[in-house]
Amino acid sequence: MPAEAGSVGPRFGDGMGTRISGTTPPRGPIRALLADDHPAFRAGLRAILADVPYPGVDIVGEAAGGPAAVALAAELRPDLVLMDLQMSGRDDTDGIDATRRITAASPATGVLVVSVFSDPAGVRAALAAGARGYVLKGAAAGEIVGAVRAVASGCAFLGTGVAALLTTLADETRPTPRPGIPGLTERESDVLRLLSTGLGTGDIARNLRLTPKTVRNHMSNLFAKLGVTNRPQAVIRAREAGLTGER
Repeated sequence: MPAEAGSVGPRFGDGMGTRISGTTPPRGPIRALLADDHPAFRAGLRAILADVPYPGVDIVGEAAGGPAAVALAAELRPDLVLMDLQMSGRDDTDGIDATRRITAASPATGVLVVSVFSDPAGVRAALAAGARGYVLKGAAAGEIVGAVRAVASGCAFLGTGVAALLTTLADETRPTPRPGIPGLTERESDVLRLLSTGLGTGDIARNLRLTPKTVRNHMSNLFAKLGVTNRPQAVIRAREAGLTGER
């Protein structure tokens, strides 16, 4: 879809985010849906995504509000939705609710939040709603491209500064440090601790001298015990419990 004539794209700063390994990328171009109520910003995203290396990105649709994004996602089944949180003058629950509905209807569709909001509570709410990634609208073009490729591959991606925001939220809401999460085995806690540092399944397996299959089994068990469905949500729980870094 060609960019709109005369539109001015978003400005971008410097820096790269944190990728948490996941599954495998889609075959062929990444099918993406843009959800943002500013045509100029969507035009800027189109320009950035046009430079994504092979297999590239195919913009299959655009929406200016949460309800429209939900409807288009159901119709088009994109690999990825780039989601703003505040659209059409509404509060930020518009994008959060849309994220929740899209991921519930199609778990294979990754949602990458691209928002001006940098408050820890908003980031956590978006990830809890099912978003796999979160970058700020001031992010560098390279960071956005990295986030798009990571989230479309089933990975989690936290933009520059976003992980620090989650740590800030955990510090503010945790009255005293906790050494772990009740109910998790020692090995599950080890896996969760390494997961919170951004390591993928293979790296965790090498660190703990386990097979990747065993690590995946531990992840499935700890996800069930924590009541989470994806890695970003598990990372939030790990940081709240003080399970950060290696022993």
